[in-house]
Amino acid sequence: MIVVGGMEYMTSELISSKEQGKTRITEALLGLVVALSAYALLNTINPELLNIETGSLRNVSVEVAFDTDVPQTPVNGKYINGATYGNPWDDTVGIKATLPNFVTLNNTECTTVGQKNCTSTRGLDVSKLQAIQYGCKCTLVLTGGTESWLHGGKTGNTTHYKGSATIDLRRSAELDKYLSGGMPLKNFTRYGPNNDYLFEGNHWHIGR
Repeated sequence: MIVVGGMEYMTSELISSKEQGKTRITEALLGLVVALSAYALLNTINPELLNIETGSLRNVSVEVAFDTDVPQTPVNGKYINGATYGNPWDDTVGIKATLPNFVTLNNTECTTVGQKNCTSTRGLDVSKLQAIQYGCKCTLVLTGGTESWLHGGKTGNTTHYKGSATIDLRRSAELDKYLSGGMPLKNFTRYGPNNDYLFEGNHWHIGR
């Protein structure tokens, strides 16, 4: 702006233009003084305030946790699928499924509707579990079955229910490689020929 004001002052024959050039130069000098004063003030308070190096900044990874596996909240004592909180979860619901060899549960079998820290195989369709165990030929840990109240979050939208083949499996190096087909793992990304294998970070969700 100082150069522009100087050119305007030198090249114009009009008094008004020369005055405009002088004003432009004056305002530019005033702005420069303000900028230098701000620098001096910040440097006096704390020189680190003027440090613009980014090499010391840490990289932070943030993972967004969806509520798909947050336990449902019963309304008037009932869950979305109509099950009543506290009712027995026993043979009247369905018999325990016979798990394939080398498949274990991560928790004890559920005994009541609404129970936490349990896994249910009652009424579980083990067809997908059998297919994965046969293909992977690795030890599997079942972390989710037909205990519908432990899945679906606030909406209750889940395919974990009696008669379904939907399951959750604990991660392992062998299982990761088999289900992803050797592809890089990305949270909440589906893999497999029919996109049936959903990688949820700490476990695999098999089904829709």
